[in-house]
Amino acid sequence: MELPPSNQLHPPDWVKRHESDFRERLGHANYERRIFKESKVNPSSPYSLLKFAKTAVRVGAIIIESIALTLCGKYGRARAECKKVRTTHHDFKVGNTGKSISLLHLSDLHIHTDFNLVYAWLKAVESLDYDLVVITGDFVNAFQLLSEDQYECIRKLTDALSAPIYAVLGNHDCIYSVPALEELGMRILLNESETVRVKNAQINISGSDDSHYFKSNDFELISKRKSAEADLSIFLTHAPKYLNTIAKDGYDLCLAGHTHGGQIRTKSLKPLLKNGNYAPNTIFGDWEIEGMKGYTSVGMGTGFPRFRLNCTPEIALHRIEF
Repeated sequence: MELPPSNQLHPPDWVKRHESDFRERLGHANYERRIFKESKVNPSSPYSLLKFAKTAVRVGAIIIESIALTLCGKYGRARAECKKVRTTHHDFKVGNTGKSISLLHLSDLHIHTDFNLVYAWLKAVESLDYDLVVITGDFVNAFQLLSEDQYECIRKLTDALSAPIYAVLGNHDCIYSVPALEELGMRILLNESETVRVKNAQINISGSDDSHYFKSNDFELISKRKSAEADLSIFLTHAPKYLNTIAKDGYDLCLAGHTHGGQIRTKSLKPLLKNGNYAPNTIFGDWEIEGMKGYTSVGMGTGFPRFRLNCTPEIALHRIEF
């Protein structure tokens, strides 16, 4: 797969080849909003007050958390926990047809903060049985196009997965990484819906573009594209946001990521970092909103700052009865 130059935000030749496709898939206004905001934060773009502020906040957070964790004797443990991964199992009952599927839920890879993590992920998924795979965003970190090393790590993971893969982009993913990701066999949903047949059942999978930073989500567009004939409707979103809107559109299950589960939690699992203003019960784990079941993954990678405490990275396996 030919990758675009990682030192260019929107390479002219790639824009020429893919722009009309993205405008149609995302919606014209959503595409314009996304690429404008990407141009303000990408490392290859000119320095700006916004980039300075984001860098200052990130560095300040790292310093404060490092000092706090050192003072309480948890620094080494919080660094080491980032390199672990566990498989969690969850059951959801959303109907009474007697049918069921197993769904593998991956999220927040933040791949280039530690390339070696991919080997732990490969070991974790090799013994699992599942019918469908979903990824709820943040393949990389810091708004960059995929480098060759990042692409290779994601390729190793997708090669190890043995079912259809559906995904949405996160607030760290660049729109012009989509062709490379889709070349790896996954279907990126950009305010889109698609129906897939799994185990004798019609599964509708809808996915919104990022609602946290880019705000390029479009529920009206997604609703127009949703199948009314599906046995099970699943919604993918990077951040657990606008959940009431999603529930009102008749989805059985919503899957999210982004929050990293709080990343640093007390012994009672109270999250100290929320990565945004979200309902407390949706920061991690299972929840229910207006009859719609949901799950927010704590993620597989970490990003910056690279600390996790009482919040081990996870690969989630959901059994859904419908």
